[in-house]
Amino acid sequence: MQPRYHQSSKWFTIGMASIFLFSAILRFWQLGRFNTLVFDEVYYAKFANNYLTQTEFFNAHPPLSQYIIAIGIWISSHLPFWQEIVNNETGSTLAPWSYRWINALTGSFIPLVVGAIAYQLTQRWSYGFIAALFIALDGLFLVESRYALNNIYLVIFGLLAHLCLILSLQNRNCYP
Repeated sequence: MQPRYHQSSKWFTIGMASIFLFSAILRFWQLGRFNTLVFDEVYYAKFANNYLTQTEFFNAHPPLSQYIIAIGIWISSHLPFWQEIVNNETGSTLAPWSYRWINALTGSFIPLVVGAIAYQLTQRWSYGFIAALFIALDGLFLVESRYALNNIYLVIFGLLAHLCLILSLQNRNCYP
């Protein structure tokens, strides 16, 4: 018979994997439905494309999020699918999926990070699972991760920083 801790750990892993898949489905479902730039995509998707095409422009924002979006555009330009619907709003002929998919993928990982933080703070699998489920269903994170905006990167890097801080404070007590 397996110890109780091992069984709950296995179910937590299965549950978190299910939440990740559910979160990814929510974020990728009809990702290219709106074939126009939405809200601040006017800036970030265009700037990402400008970095790829080496077009000179003025960017008042830190460029990390646009670099990540540009990587997504570059990767999707080498894929043979999801290129049916295109527009020229970024300065190049691109599918909306090409500048949105990497944000959707990043947003799909946020529930996992929140679940890890909740578990580290409480040492209870159920709290980590519930926190991850709530974040996976949160409308703000859902919308922010479906468009080429920089906010999702601020959130994920901030949450990862908090998780690293919690882990380092817990490990500090292990060493003299």
